[in-house]
Amino acid sequence: MADRENHIWGTIRVQLSDVQNYLLNGQYKEAVILDKEILELLVRMQIDKALMVSTNLEGDINQLFEGRVISAQARDAYHGIRAFGELAELGKETSAQDANDSFSMLRDALSSYVDESQGARERRASNPQQESSPSYGEEGIRINPNSYGEELRDFGQKAMGTEEHILP
Repeated sequence: MADRENHIWGTIRVQLSDVQNYLLNGQYKEAVILDKEILELLVRMQIDKALMVSTNLEGDINQLFEGRVISAQARDAYHGIRAFGELAELGKETSAQDANDSFSMLRDALSSYVDESQGARERRASNPQQESSPSYGEEGIRINPNSYGEELRDFGQKAMGTEEHILP
């Protein structure tokens, strides 16, 4: 399972870089479609960890919320990213604002997931007899489209637990 997750984080890192390039080059439709693909990877990891059965992205997001794996705020952000991507896939014109909003929500969702995963690992390490249930997304969505660049560079390393610091 760890090898599969490491592979997924490697894929996510590459795709995040691609999204940034799409945004810089004004390819907003491609950016939001790739945001949705990255979200699908994140949701699938959460579904697998929660031992749930995957159906489709919309159903999986709702299932994660109903199973208390993610908060209502996280669910809404996930659906927002999904909706931007689906509209772009259907040919709707995607604005720079839409693409930036989608990417910002995705970046925050990934950051929160990594933070929660590290927190859960630390709690298990400090008290191995107590199992904790993840509550991803409690802190809410923080949209700051001016700060994507350097924060995303290390997502894969942090997700694999090879770095000590956590994103602000």
